[in-house]
Amino acid sequence: MRRLSWNVRVVLGLIILVIIAAVVFVIYYNVTRTRLDKPMEVNKYPDAQLVFEEKLLDGSDRLYYEIDSDDVGGVDGLAQRVERFYRDEEYTCRALYDNSVYVYSTCLLEKTNFLGFDRFNRIMIVPLRDENNNLTGDVGIDVRRSWGSNGGIGN
Repeated sequence: MRRLSWNVRVVLGLIILVIIAAVVFVIYYNVTRTRLDKPMEVNKYPDAQLVFEEKLLDGSDRLYYEIDSDDVGGVDGLAQRVERFYRDEEYTCRALYDNSVYVYSTCLLEKTNFLGFDRFNRIMIVPLRDENNNLTGDVGIDVRRSWGSNGGIGN
């Protein structure tokens, strides 16, 4: 029986290494997809009551909470405490004011990996108004979560 030349052995060794690397990558990809193909948890602000929860698309849902005012600092004070709560949870928050009147805050937490699995939570903190457009003193928290490789970004 004839022995394989040194060049053939090197090529066969490289082919085996490529096959092993491909198998390891496929396993890693599937484990990562399973781990990241679910929404990030959102800690609920204390005393916030879940009003409704809905699935928007595959990889996207919405949670809506309301908080009854405690009249400490008015609606601005309550909204700012809610915003501070989410800032402490590592969210990036921005408040919108119109002529120095608080309108709402948006908070965002995003996590992405190099395989294209995106997960993010967007939270809007909004003072609630009655049918006459007067502030009620209560605050709504609108949470939109998106996850996965094609999860409803922009919803």
